[in-house]
Amino acid sequence: MKHLRALSLFSGAGGMDIGVRKAGFEILAEIELDQYCCQTLRAACEREKRKTLVIENDIRQIEPKELIKEFNMKPRELDLLFGGPPMPAFFARGKTKIA
Repeated sequence: MKHLRALSLFSGAGGMDIGVRKAGFEILAEIELDQYCCQTLRAACEREKRKTLVIENDIRQIEPKELIKEFNMKPRELDLLFGGPPMPAFFARGKTKIA
């Protein structure tokens, strides 16, 4: 049986990743910019003895070819690319007036 491999973008504290793992995927890497979320992700990996790589960086700075090389993969071998990008409209700064 083939082991399904996934890559998590905008990982946050890893909530969506839990569901993806429960669906049978191995998450190769979690990419997140927030340092506190990355601390949470790393602690979970350690606690659960997972080898998931936590990449603390802006996804715009990540080179896909480098990730492919990092995981010894060929192009198109990833089974799932998923993420929960932030939605700025829901995180407006300050108070706003709703009409």
